[in-house]
Amino acid sequence: MLQLFEFVLFVMFSYGVFSQVIVPLWSGVPFFPWFRKPGKVQSRMAEVREEREVADMEQEIERAIAELRKSGCEVSHDLSEIRCGHASHSTDKGSN
Repeated sequence: MLQLFEFVLFVMFSYGVFSQVIVPLWSGVPFFPWFRKPGKVQSRMAEVREEREVADMEQEIERAIAELRKSGCEVSHDLSEIRCGHASHSTDKGSN
C-alpha cells in the first residue's frame, strides 16, 4: 500500500514539474502558471473593450448631432433641447 502511495506521489510530482516548469520553459511562458492570476489580463481586456464601446457610442452621438445641425436643426450644448424648423423637441430628464 505504501509503494502505491509513493508511486502516486511520484506521478503527481512529475506531472507538476513537467506542467509547471518544463512546458513553460519550452513554450516561453512564465513558470508556475497554476499560481498566476488569470483574472488580471481578462479584467484589463474587459476595461479596454468597455472604453472602446464608450468611445464608439460618443462618436455615434457626435455624428447624429452633426447630421441634425447639417439639416438645419439647433441642438443645445447639453442635448436637452433640439429645434428643427418650427417644431421644438425638449428632452426633459425628469419626465417619463
